[in-house]
Amino acid sequence: CLIYIPRNKNNFIYDKVCQNIVLLSKSKSGGCVISKMIQFANKNQLLQICSSINKNLKELINDEFGNFLVQQIYKLNITEVNIAISNYIEENFIYLNEWILNLFIGEYYELNEFKRSSME
Repeated sequence: CLIYIPRNKNNFIYDKVCQNIVLLSKSKSGGCVISKMIQFANKNQLLQICSSINKNLKELINDEFGNFLVQQIYKLNITEVNIAISNYIEENFIYLNEWILNLFIGEYYELNEFKRSSME
C-alpha cells in the first residue's frame, strides 16, 4: 500500500509500525513488511524506524527475524545507527562470552564425569 499512498501522507503507517516494532519484527511476514518500508522510507521515516529498532535491540538482536532487520539497518551505513548497534554489541560482548564459556565448561564437565564413570 506504500506504493499508492503519497510519501508525504503515509507517516501514520510508519508511526503505527514503530509503536509495534518488536511484535512485527519477530515474525517473518512482519519483518518483510518492515524491510519494504525501509526501502520506501524518506529520510525522516527511515530514521524513525532505525530509532525504534535501536531502542529494542535487546529483544530484536537475539530473534531470527528481528536480527535480520538489525543487520539491514546496519548495512544502510547511517553513522548514528551503526554507533548505537556497535555500542550495544560491545557492552554485551562480555556477557555473551561468559554465557558461551559457561555453556562449554558445563558440557566439558559433564563429558569428563561421563568418561570417569564409564571407566570405573
